[in-house]
Amino acid sequence: SLYCNVTTTAAGQVDSLIAVRATEGDYPRAGITHLTVSGPINNDDILHMCYYKYLDSLVLTNAVIEKIENVAFREFKSKAHIMLPKTLKEIENQAFGYWYESQSHCQAKSIYMEDSVETIGSNAFAYCTMLENVRLSKKITKIEDQLFRGCYKLKEIEIPKNVKEMSYE
Repeated sequence: SLYCNVTTTAAGQVDSLIAVRATEGDYPRAGITHLTVSGPINNDDILHMCYYKYLDSLVLTNAVIEKIENVAFREFKSKAHIMLPKTLKEIENQAFGYWYESQSHCQAKSIYMEDSVETIGSNAFAYCTMLENVRLSKKITKIEDQLFRGCYKLKEIEIPKNVKEMSYE
C-alpha cells in the first residue's frame, strides 16, 4: 500500500504536489493506493485525482471546496472509497455519473458525504455501476431525478429524514 498525504495552500496544486513527492522518491506516482488531500481544491484537482486508478481510498474530508461540478468525478476509475469534504455544499448534475449508460462513469465503491451537502443534482450518480454504499447528507431535502439510476450494486441507502420530495422522471 502506498499512502500519499497532500496539503495544498491554493486550489489547483494537487497534481503538481503529488508529482514533486514522486520525483523526490517517496513513491511511484501511478501506484498510489491511499490519497488524502487537505486544503483548497478545485474541479481541475478532482479531474487529476481521477487518473490514479489503483486508489483504495480518497479522503477529501479536510479539502476545501463548496461545489463539485458536472462530470468532475466521471473519469474516476478506482474502485475506491471516497470521503467528500466537510465544506462541500453542492454536487451538480452528473458529477459522478451520466444519464446515458454508454458514457464514462465513476467506479467508486462507496461515497461518504458530510452533513454540509445541501443539494445533489439529477443523475449525479447515474450508472456508477460499482457503487455499493452511499451516505447522504442529512441536509438534503430533495432526491433529484434518477439520482441512482443504473447503480446495480447499490445495496442500501438511508433516505435522510429531511427529504420532503423525490423526483421520478
